Amino acid sequence: MQRYEPQLAWYQRDRINPMSDEQYYENDRIWSSGFEHSSDEVERLSAVKSLIAKEVTSLLDVGCGNGHFVNSMLRTTAIGRVCGVDRSKSALSYVKSEKYEASAGDLPFEDNEFDLVCAFEVLEHLPTAIYRQAIREITRVAKKHVLISVPYKEDIRSELISCPQCFCAFNRSYHLRSFDRDTMQRLFDDSKVKPLLQDTKLCGTVKIYFGLSWLKRLVAGFRTPPLPPNAVCPHCGFTSKQVKHDAKKEEELPSNTLSSSRRVGQLLRKMLPFKTQARWVIAHYTLDQADSNLQ
Repeated sequence: MQRYEPQLAWYQRDRINPMSDEQYYENDRIWSSGFEHSSDEVERLSAVKSLIAKEVTSLLDVGCGNGHFVNSMLRTTAIGRVCGVDRSKSALSYVKSEKYEASAGDLPFEDNEFDLVCAFEVLEHLPTAIYRQAIREITRVAKKHVLISVPYKEDIRSELISCPQCFCAFNRSYHLRSFDRDTMQRLFDDSKVKPLLQDTKLCGTVKIYFGLSWLKRLVAGFRTPPLPPNAVCPHCGFTSKQVKHDAKKEEELPSNTLSSSRRVGQLLRKMLPFKTQARWVIAHYTLDQADSNLQ
């Protein structure tokens, strides 16, 4: 049977990267920017919680980051065991629940240890080898339910930006693959245990401007756009200006505080046609206990 998985972005396939993933994810700017307070993130958290079955008494968040989800679960639910795992010490310093430092591809838990295993905004970041291992590990430690959240129909190439220091072009969120409803349906096809997809939910909104990425390159002399606020170059580690997110102040910055590139981007957005689509897709899977016991 041919293996199925979301296609890796073309610019990541043969890349030799002097900055390790460990160094990249230990950069505290990634975890301290306050991204979780944006209105879209608040909506996503609410959507995720609505898909959690009442029978769940233990949960694991794989790639928990700064604990946005698990910390919230500690405050708002009566689930007996809330656990987070991440490879980043910097990220785990913000986590208030039970926590472990580990890779998504090698989880330090027993088979069927958690009623619910979650992975939110994780799979799109994983290199191919770890991605395959993570899929298997998620189903191994899950007993009843799996929740996955990933960006929806993301155009990886259109989000390329350029580091002003080493000129490396990379996806602004360091995403390596794209997902849609069909991908979510077939996500676990290569796993020994194949969870059954029960429900998908779309949330958040993003505007897709037709021709924006090419026009910005044309204006900039076919160079990729420079780093936006809070971006970290995965090649050399260069970091741009840090801006704290505030759900109450999501307005655009005054034009005199923006770089020329961002001013051009704002101008083009006012002129170009666009479509609005969901930002994330959240999928809820259940495991057949008989199959799960055979793994």
